[in-house]
Amino acid sequence: MGVMEKYWLLKSLLIMKLTTLLIILFNLNVVASGFSQTKVTINLKSADFKKVISAIQKQSDYHFVYSESNPPSIKKIDLHVQNTEVPQLISDLLANSGFKYNELPNHLIVISESGMEMSVIRFTGKVVDEKGQPLPGATVRIKGVKSGATTDTNGFFALEAPDNSVLIVSYIGYNDKEVTASGTAPLQIALVPEAKSLTEVVVVGYGTQKKVNLTGAIATVNADKLDSRPMVNLGDGLQGLIPNLNVNLNSGQPGQGASFNIRGLTTLAPGSTQVTTTSPLILVDGVARDPNLIDPNDVESVTVLKDAASASIYGSRAANGVMLIYQIG
Repeated sequence: MGVMEKYWLLKSLLIMKLTTLLIILFNLNVVASGFSQTKVTINLKSADFKKVISAIQKQSDYHFVYSESNPPSIKKIDLHVQNTEVPQLISDLLANSGFKYNELPNHLIVISESGMEMSVIRFTGKVVDEKGQPLPGATVRIKGVKSGATTDTNGFFALEAPDNSVLIVSYIGYNDKEVTASGTAPLQIALVPEAKSLTEVVVVGYGTQKKVNLTGAIATVNADKLDSRPMVNLGDGLQGLIPNLNVNLNSGQPGQGASFNIRGLTTLAPGSTQVTTTSPLILVDGVARDPNLIDPNDVESVTVLKDAASASIYGSRAANGVMLIYQIG
């Protein structure tokens, strides 16, 4: 092969590599844009500040921090916007109100009164159990805000928030703890196990038992756990709350229904070696219903029966587990 042939071959390979790299970067940008909801379409009549903020949070990835005792005093307005960026909408909403906003990482917006600086601090700390052992995977979030931080394998976390924010720390099997964070000193947060977990009465089929007497794998959450989470549908509230319950928000679009499975992939497809996901039997007040069609604020408790013990009552339909949802009233 001559010198010129080698030159053109190397040049062609270089062009191919650069083209491939550009395609990958373009696709990554498209994927990131698809998962980040920053624009909203809102049609409200006679809406106050809190109602507008609630509508924005339901449609976007943004969350807001402001003084509940002193929110912006904005007259009720008719708001009609389409495909509008959230920061621009907030800027227009706060115009001539005497309030301003600061946008922080992770789509967090802090609203404060003009002339009164709300200092933002990077809080760090460690979450441990009652024996001082680190708790990896614990959730640390600002009160009233869905997003937050997760502790690493050594129990450490870092989170940016306004000074004097109330942080809620939660971990499966432990009581939630509220901590007022102020200053830059590292926080040491110790969680206490749920003492009532073994004496708590749970629904199993057509009766109830104490957890200490159970032989099957069962988990229950009550309304108080769900109430602390901003949510559009029940799937939002159950994400990460029950061990082995996988909640899949299929497209990420606002209002999109969730799908559920218990303990992951469970069944071999007929005539194939590929494993498929199958849904559990879902009963709402004893009737098979779509949980995405009920108001999550009306849910009193959710019980998940994870193993074959539930088949003694529900038969073969319980082969992939059972979700028992009970509503208030």
